[in-house]
Amino acid sequence: PIGSFALQYPQHKVFVLLITANNMEQNAQNAYRVLLYYKYVSIADPRTVAHDHLMICKSLGLLGRIYISEEGINGTCAGTEEQVKKYMRYMNKHPLFEGTEFKMDHSDFLPFRKMFARYRPELAASDLFDAVDPKTETGAHLSAQKFHEMAKNDPDAVLFDARNKYEARIGTFEGAVVPDIQNFRDLKEKVKEYEHLKDKKLMMFCTGGIRCEKASALFKKEGFKNVYQLHGGIVTYGKKIDKEESLYKGKCFVFDDRIAVPITDDVVSE
Repeated sequence: PIGSFALQYPQHKVFVLLITANNMEQNAQNAYRVLLYYKYVSIADPRTVAHDHLMICKSLGLLGRIYISEEGINGTCAGTEEQVKKYMRYMNKHPLFEGTEFKMDHSDFLPFRKMFARYRPELAASDLFDAVDPKTETGAHLSAQKFHEMAKNDPDAVLFDARNKYEARIGTFEGAVVPDIQNFRDLKEKVKEYEHLKDKKLMMFCTGGIRCEKASALFKKEGFKNVYQLHGGIVTYGKKIDKEESLYKGKCFVFDDRIAVPITDDVVSE
């Protein structure tokens, strides 16, 4: 035990206490886990599913924001490692949500102040609703490594930021097209501005992937033949590609109290 070690070897007592303090600080910095996920799946009674989901999350002590609609689930929530692992086990046993892919981050504080799970007509507010079906019409998924290699080496590749313009101000991929939109629902009005890119390989990206599902389906419907999307979004790219090699520069905006998470150390904007 540390105490007996310090008594027997008093000259090492300060050293031992410093190690203990540093370990406690590291544990505090990594005390919480933040999940980001979505799944497009048909849900017959989303309001009931949302109510039941809220009860489960509250019983686990999670905090966060979860939307459920006829087209699936979109959520981000946080808790201790034990709490989020229990939640993931619950999800993977659920007949609707099994197979959901989770992106997990560490945080030294809880970035949410309450827990809600509620019905929403559309998971990503695009105002497209049934005009496109991301379960069947979406752009081809590329892993972080394949996306990186294609963006780096293919002269016909055009990077396309499917987020809001203000998000790109603190970080985006080098040379990416950034639509002048303040809300994702405005993207459908901008498609015609990019008709000159129809023969290019349009490589879409967003925070975690859900907006690209709708955006890529929209562009394919409008006649863009070669549409791709970054699987797992920017947050996954940041974990899979070394900072020194990253084509994404800066931070990634997130919709919780963290505001942004670092992808590289580059300062794009304050």
